[in-house]
Amino acid sequence: IGGSAGFAGAPALTALAALRSGAGLVSARIPDVASAAIAALAPEAMAHPAPARAGCLDLAGLTGWKTDLAPFDAVVAGPGLVTGEGPSAIIEHLLAHPPARLLLDADALTIIARRQPPRRLASTGACILTPHPGEAARLLGTTVQAVQADRPAAVRRLADATDAVVVLKGCGTLVCAPGGRPALNLGGNPGMASGGSGDVLAGIIGAIWGQGLDALDAARLGVYWHATAGDLAAWHMGER
Repeated sequence: IGGSAGFAGAPALTALAALRSGAGLVSARIPDVASAAIAALAPEAMAHPAPARAGCLDLAGLTGWKTDLAPFDAVVAGPGLVTGEGPSAIIEHLLAHPPARLLLDADALTIIARRQPPRRLASTGACILTPHPGEAARLLGTTVQAVQADRPAAVRRLADATDAVVVLKGCGTLVCAPGGRPALNLGGNPGMASGGSGDVLAGIIGAIWGQGLDALDAARLGVYWHATAGDLAAWHMGER
């Protein structure tokens, strides 16, 4: 669930990554302005464009398509969604009526950061959050410098506060479950610090999670696959 005028490629990259990571069928609920990007980048995905007068999705655009997301093995929401009134209503709806597996990324994280202080996100189902340091700082009500000064403490605090598995992206990505010990990924390279890389990671983790692993294992394996793919690309073509 995502996309908007100017950010049409984000959900397309997420859908493509999910397909390449083993998802047998991927549906994309997107605004009509994002349908061309899905068709070009991920033609195997089932695109469901919604009329978007403001250039982005709104709650009617979601519920008019599906009132119940339970049939889906996993739901990824946020890539390219933007943070206006319509997208905010979608994220609040997803938190109030959570699917069994809900991954929140990108603009969805900015939306939930407005719920200060951070609190448990959903009463049922499971949730994965995939913030970069800036998004983690907003979620915790602190600064990027504070997050980066003690990344293990930040990811633990966020996982405990939200009762979600948290992937704190960056050099040495950390994955932590509530009450758990962070796992550190040592793969990856600076060439991966480019627009769209996080959208791809969200699709990888969502696809793995939907195939039956628990949230923590899906997040850890997804981070590993993503970093390893980046390292293989750097080895063959260079970081640039």
